[in-house]
Amino acid sequence: MRKRIILCYLLSFIPFLGISQANIHHGFKVPEDRVRIRIPFKLYDNLIVVPVKVNGGMEMNFIVDTGVQYPILTEKAIGDYLGLEYTREIVIYGRGSVDSIRALVVKDINLELPGGVVSDFTQSFLVLEHDYLELEKNLGIDVYGVLGYDLFKRFVVRIDYEEGYITLIEPEAFKPRRRFTKVPIKVINTKPYMTVTIKDGENAEVTQPLMVDTGASHSILLDPQHDDIIVPEINVASVIGRGLAGDFYGFLGRVDAIQVDEFEINKTIATFPDPNTTPETVKRGSKYGTLGGEFLSRFDVIIDYHNEGIYLKKNRYYDSHFEHDMSGLYIVANGRNGSRYENFEVSSVRENSPAHLAGIQKGDIIKTINGLDYESIKLAGANAILREKPGKKIVVKIKRNDQKLRKVFRLERLI
Repeated sequence: MRKRIILCYLLSFIPFLGISQANIHHGFKVPEDRVRIRIPFKLYDNLIVVPVKVNGGMEMNFIVDTGVQYPILTEKAIGDYLGLEYTREIVIYGRGSVDSIRALVVKDINLELPGGVVSDFTQSFLVLEHDYLELEKNLGIDVYGVLGYDLFKRFVVRIDYEEGYITLIEPEAFKPRRRFTKVPIKVINTKPYMTVTIKDGENAEVTQPLMVDTGASHSILLDPQHDDIIVPEINVASVIGRGLAGDFYGFLGRVDAIQVDEFEINKTIATFPDPNTTPETVKRGSKYGTLGGEFLSRFDVIIDYHNEGIYLKKNRYYDSHFEHDMSGLYIVANGRNGSRYENFEVSSVRENSPAHLAGIQKGDIIKTINGLDYESIKLAGANAILREKPGKKIVVKIKRNDQKLRKVFRLERLI
């Protein structure tokens, strides 16, 4: 099963830490002769990844995330390598003490993005004491940080998912284009909320504000604890995220349509957290749910916190069919050799799925999928194969302890 990455869900507690916004939000600036800067990005599982330098050091991949308030470095080992000075330690608690994280506060940091975009040296951010998120394994690339509110509160941000670049625009230089449709938003506690209508035979028609979350790979997440949100009768139980105490679960099912202003996208796969196992923080401050990258990536998106609007224009992915994994496998990158991964590892197998019935087990090391190794297709390519089309034959070569195994199954659409 392809786990939807719900990025940094524990970090939604950070606004309650008492860190002064006056001390932590100093923002970015562009060269004096520029009013807009275009920055290329790579898209991994619908997440936007850009290069960032910390204190002029090595270039690292950071995720651009509207759901995160403070800049974050996800691995303390990188902070130690950069010689960062930690001023204090904080503990952020989840639902219980077992589901908490430790983070270190660093002050006087300089962050640099391509095109001469820099923060001043009074910037502060947080360093996680351990790699709680395991972004490398889940995305198959080196990702060491997260940028959020500091970019969006400073600039109007255009995200061109089709061409693969973001543009940072000085607010006074931004002029909306006619081809874009402006959708009103409300920025509450540094996060943007947009009114969305969910149309479904079981849910009837529900209109609620959802948080716009570029740091979540799913299309839409809806909280079934509300009486007007019902999990579709045809659904798949799935791992939808990860906490310190392990994976947490929910259900995937299709809703008839998601409507935002004049746009209506049909047969969308929605994520429904299991209220019995999922921490409240998975919603990251949103009462009803979130609108994530799989939905947003069907548009050219301009996010304007200053005038409380999101501008949308269809791109070539707008009418693409929503598909979910059809194998029952959730795989991660495995076998790090220097800067490269060499294999896939089976993190979990959905019960009674094609892969489960073929005898594939958690912990199996996959050497090839349909004759293709990790170097050939990477993690994104492997996941694309596993949701390609019903009936497709899948042949995997596996290493299990000292055994070499060959497993065969066919993909099956369950939702």
